[in-house]
Amino acid sequence: MRKVLKSWMVASVMACVALIGCVEKKSDSEELQDRAKAYWEAMRVNDLITIYQMETASLDGRMIAADMRNMLNLPSRLLSYDLKPPVITGDTATVDVDLTLTKSGMKGKGFSIPTRNDHWTRIDGKWYHGRTKDAVAPPGSPSPSVTPQGDASSPQPAPSLNPSPALGNAGKS
Repeated sequence: MRKVLKSWMVASVMACVALIGCVEKKSDSEELQDRAKAYWEAMRVNDLITIYQMETASLDGRMIAADMRNMLNLPSRLLSYDLKPPVITGDTATVDVDLTLTKSGMKGKGFSIPTRNDHWTRIDGKWYHGRTKDAVAPPGSPSPSVTPQGDASSPQPAPSLNPSPALGNAGKS
């Protein structure tokens, strides 16, 4: 009985090792491509909460939720996007994006804009859209604040991701 139990345990451990070996972790490129697709899809459907959560500026205090709403309150709307393969250098990357936009009054007809070179930064193992505050401003120079509450060195309150009142119903489509 003891031999059978020992054989069964060895077989179980070997099966687990084999299964773990079959599970592949996504490459950096695949992880970034997935994040970029989620970001641009959120832009397409005007999901401001998701966009805000994926911005480096929301993490380091350069932007609050209301700033995101104001920044994206544009007369044009994203119809479609095409992501090119990312170019990754350490914890920073670029993804070229082709965009097709429309303006109100164009009745769904789109126009393309020149390829956009999108910057991404990996923070705590996760990719975020944009550059960090340190990458935007050279070391030692004052960092301009996006918010009217003060300069970027002043502590900013934690942003609220509650859709109201900062984002209103803009995040809902």
